[in-house]
Amino acid sequence: MHNKLQDMQNDFWNQAAEVADKHNFLIASDCEEPLRLFISEGLNQLDEEGLLTDGPSIERAKANFSNFVSEMVGTALEQGTSEVDVPIFEVTVAAFTVWPFSEG
Repeated sequence: MHNKLQDMQNDFWNQAAEVADKHNFLIASDCEEPLRLFISEGLNQLDEEGLLTDGPSIERAKANFSNFVSEMVGTALEQGTSEVDVPIFEVTVAAFTVWPFSEG
């Protein structure tokens, strides 16, 4: 399962990069570690719920994650920058409460 989880983490990371790129935004290097941790926590939540191999749950998680990245891009745009950095990530995380990427 470890390799599957690692592959999924990479898939979600690639999805983040693709969504940002689609909007002509970059994910700043300082944001990579917290964003990867955010992905890992969401996938761990899926794993804890026994849904790591459930196709519809994975698709829902991907859609919710894509919305999260789009929210980060929107916040960056509001702040007049074309880069998603740690402060933008933190603002978005604080306002984002969608399964499995939420604090509670």
